Amino acid sequence: PIPCVPWQSQTSGQYQRRVHGVELPAWAHNNPDRFIRLHREALESAYVSKNLHKWIDLIFGYKQRGEEAFKAQNVFYHLTYEGAVDLDQIEDEHAKLSIMSQITHFGQTPRQLFKLPHPSKVVMEKDGSIYAEPKLLEFENLGRESYAIGFMRFVQDKPKYVGKNSIILPDTKICVRWGYPDNSLRIFHKTTLLETYENLHDGAITTVASNELIEGTMLFTGGDDGVIHVWRRSIERKGQKEKVPTAWPLV
Repeated sequence: PIPCVPWQSQTSGQYQRRVHGVELPAWAHNNPDRFIRLHREALESAYVSKNLHKWIDLIFGYKQRGEEAFKAQNVFYHLTYEGAVDLDQIEDEHAKLSIMSQITHFGQTPRQLFKLPHPSKVVMEKDGSIYAEPKLLEFENLGRESYAIGFMRFVQDKPKYVGKNSIILPDTKICVRWGYPDNSLRIFHKTTLLETYENLHDGAITTVASNELIEGTMLFTGGDDGVIHVWRRSIERKGQKEKVPTAWPLV
């Protein structure tokens, strides 16, 4: 990753004054969220997962010490390795402080955990990310209306939608609407008004939902009064069902 560049610094590496921010690389578009997200995405990528065992070999594994460390150019100052010196055995305080200072300055190499090459991780291939490859995100304009879309239901991969304060029942032919000045609830078959219900709540109706049965026989309404009502559709099953309902009674 490209390192963050301090705004104010001296050649010695010490800040002239308190740093209040960093300069992000050009690909971050001056957006810290994008900067973090892309780094996280890179660290969690399939490439990193496939090669993570090589890093383990260098830091904790068989390439940390000995001949393999020399081959991998992975050799550090000798005092940084665990067990390189026993401070309790040093009686000269000046020598002990000097060694402690060197250890503090150079840091400490982690404990070696593995003496053999670490196995590679089995990585399941994933689809490309739309963040890294925006071209993967394709869209198709399925429609454009002059009003705001408030509810949508898909039928055979085709959308059926209505405006705000409206829902389409599972049969996709009945539409329920609310938000009228008289606080009524109105039932439509396509564009034909079937029923108007008033005073369902002590105030305005704020939300409506239906059960997900194809008959759509139950409605749930919520209102300004903080109450949720359940309404059942009264169906008379006499003879053959009408293709176009003339009423949609609730009880």
